[in-house]
Amino acid sequence: GYQRGESECALWTDWQQGTPPAGLIVVRDGEARTCRVVNDEAAIQQVMETLYQAQLGEATDLRAEDAGLTLIFVAADGEQIAYRFEDKAYVWDGTHYTLQNADAFWKAVNEIR
Repeated sequence: GYQRGESECALWTDWQQGTPPAGLIVVRDGEARTCRVVNDEAAIQQVMETLYQAQLGEATDLRAEDAGLTLIFVAADGEQIAYRFEDKAYVWDGTHYTLQNADAFWKAVNEIR
């Protein structure tokens, strides 16, 4: 599995400079859970690039457990890295962070249905 590096809160990963993920699993938690497997390279690249353009903001107390989103990027070798969001806040290690400069990211994610 994925090991956290020195920059534990960063959205940036080594994958940005390596081989793009081979797949993306999009899990939406709301009134019902939906799961979508994406193999379209252009869609995966769009989500990944716009995610890296987003910036972590301040920690926030806002919670919305009924508006969850998990993105699981899957490498060709099967390695995975997951990003968890609740109501447009990035969730890492139990703390919620606002996202800045993220409109393009949310648009790319919302285009995957």
